[in-house]
Amino acid sequence: MRGKSRIDLEQLGGARLGWAWQGKAGRGKARQGIFLVKGKIMDVVKKQVVLEGITPIMFDRYSGSNDIALSPEDKMYFGRDGKTLVMPSVNIASFLGSEKNGAAKLLLESKVYKKVSGWLMASTMIRPTDVPFLRNGKPIKFGKFDKKGTDSGSHVYLRSDTARLKDNIPNPKVRPVLPTPWLLSFELDIIESKDVKEILVRDIFERGGMYVGLGTFRRFFGKFIIKKWE
Repeated sequence: MRGKSRIDLEQLGGARLGWAWQGKAGRGKARQGIFLVKGKIMDVVKKQVVLEGITPIMFDRYSGSNDIALSPEDKMYFGRDGKTLVMPSVNIASFLGSEKNGAAKLLLESKVYKKVSGWLMASTMIRPTDVPFLRNGKPIKFGKFDKKGTDSGSHVYLRSDTARLKDNIPNPKVRPVLPTPWLLSFELDIIESKDVKEILVRDIFERGGMYVGLGTFRRFFGKFIIKKWE
């Protein structure tokens, strides 16, 4: 079992990022482009990443208001066709560096987390904006729930849980769950600096996939491994 972090903490300095725009790109051993940040050349590492789910992933999309209750179908994320299940890229970025419940907060020493957490989100770019869930090489498409609360095409099923709020008040929840197998494939750009290196980003994806996961009810649902990083 690995410790808190395999990153050399002395390598993490205090670089600041400003407005960025695309500069001349060239292929190297690992770096495949550059950005100009406040007149300084910054290395950009470009990766094709595939995450493979090892546990089912649960959805509970927020409506934007505590007074608006969503149907189970509306708690999932869909592509433009209204059928393809997707994970918004902003949710993957939040998994990396959210100051509230991101993987960096759990996995890194507190002094390192406080320094790099925000930069992890600022220094990474994920494409496409909505990343489709894949199974057997094809996008997973949702149809409708039957009387048993299961969709025969995607195999998404409904799970009922009851949480306890303050003063032991029950809070019943019905949420959709996508079982394995599932994959997420996306392009990842990493603007390297003293604070953020590729090795750090991969380490958080790798260990965060095992200990944190994506979606809601994380640490139980949504766990994954890195299937591809190249």
